Amino acid sequence: MAYYYVKNGGTATGDAGRYATQQTGSFATLGAANYYGTIALAMAATTSPVDGDFINPSDVHLSSGTAHVTWFGAANSGEFVNVFTVSDLNINVSRRTGNYAEEVISSGSSDFLVGDNIRLSGLKVGISDDIIFKKNVILSDSIINSFPTGGTGSDIVTTGNSVQFKFFNVDVEAANNNCSILINRGNYFEMIGGSYLTTDTGISNFLEFDGAFQGNVVRISGVDITGVSGTLCANVGASNNDAMIDIVFDMCKLRTGVSFTNETFKSVGQRALFTRCSDSSAAAEYQYALCCFGGGTDASGGPGVEDDSAIFRNEDEAFTESNQKISYKIVTNSDASLGSPLWLDFPVLRYSELSAGATDTLRFYLTSNTALTDKDVYIEISYPDGTNKQTPNFLTSAPVTVGGTLDLMAAGTTLTTDSTSTWTGGLTNKYQIDLNTSVDVGADCLPIVKVYITKPSITIQIASEFGLS
Repeated sequence: MAYYYVKNGGTATGDAGRYATQQTGSFATLGAANYYGTIALAMAATTSPVDGDFINPSDVHLSSGTAHVTWFGAANSGEFVNVFTVSDLNINVSRRTGNYAEEVISSGSSDFLVGDNIRLSGLKVGISDDIIFKKNVILSDSIINSFPTGGTGSDIVTTGNSVQFKFFNVDVEAANNNCSILINRGNYFEMIGGSYLTTDTGISNFLEFDGAFQGNVVRISGVDITGVSGTLCANVGASNNDAMIDIVFDMCKLRTGVSFTNETFKSVGQRALFTRCSDSSAAAEYQYALCCFGGGTDASGGPGVEDDSAIFRNEDEAFTESNQKISYKIVTNSDASLGSPLWLDFPVLRYSELSAGATDTLRFYLTSNTALTDKDVYIEISYPDGTNKQTPNFLTSAPVTVGGTLDLMAAGTTLTTDSTSTWTGGLTNKYQIDLNTSVDVGADCLPIVKVYITKPSITIQIASEFGLS
């Protein structure tokens, strides 16, 4: 591997700033003739960086201009070109906090283009238009600062086909409300830690999508998104003909009143899950929202499933920090059907001693103003077999054929009335759904629970915990 050194004022040309081994000492000792003036100049060395090479800018490096900037990475071989900021006084020591090497496009409509297979750490990038991540980029412990340009704002754009982009502890400082992350062309985008803030009144959209039939996978975890006042995931669903959208937000700090999505999901392959995300610590412990096909109202993009602190089963335990009891409100729209039901993984699981005997029963509680049958709502569980623990056992509350599939010709049986529970804010009908493991005795475990609602245009509240007897 080779090392390239960068600091403003550097005058190195050709390979003068390139070294076969890592250097020690300071940039002053190295001398201006032996380091490049910008990161782009280092990449344009006579012997350009290849897989595994390091470009090391000083932590006091500052380059500012108005022209388009391109940073390219390695050939598509699985390795990366590494751009890591180092101490000005100890050039063999990386810097991930404190001072950052900084490169800025201070005005105009020029873009930052960050190219293939590149890993960047300890940088501050200032953009006047867009920063475009082309293919396989990992950005960590860095800052992206956008400057307003004529009121249009700057965007962070991921592009390329079926490639990954990962942000770790990256702070985005947006100076305009139109600064969004644009997800394109079947990308995997992950953002862990960091923040997305603005010096303006509030960013309209955090993520925007243009999948072009290729699908996108997004994972956002532990990010401060309080700079966003509008929508977390915009333009996905009714206006997006993408075959698949798989989005998960977890443990993110939100602004009060922010929307999860702005459109109804119209494909069975489109799902967005938001858990433990809130404007308060107490509410975060129970927050849950699922946007999916068959859920929400036809007129808006509201969640099909979300936590509800106004309606709950009194016998359930309250969450620890908030001392709040909840249920999960499920709203189906006209797309829900026997063939394509709204479904969800039950949010709160409990350790279940399914090896205790032949009468182990999991009991689920729900309430609705609609009279319901075992075809309208059913629950499936899977758990390890009591003898062969690598073999799963499956149970369903739905009417089934001999082969075990949903019996579409069955009329459906009215759900069993729950005569023991009391509800705060409960609806007209109270039901219970029991699944007994006597058919297939299991092992002690956390059973996997899925809930299915096939009946369109109804509202159901399901209790936040299930019973075990």
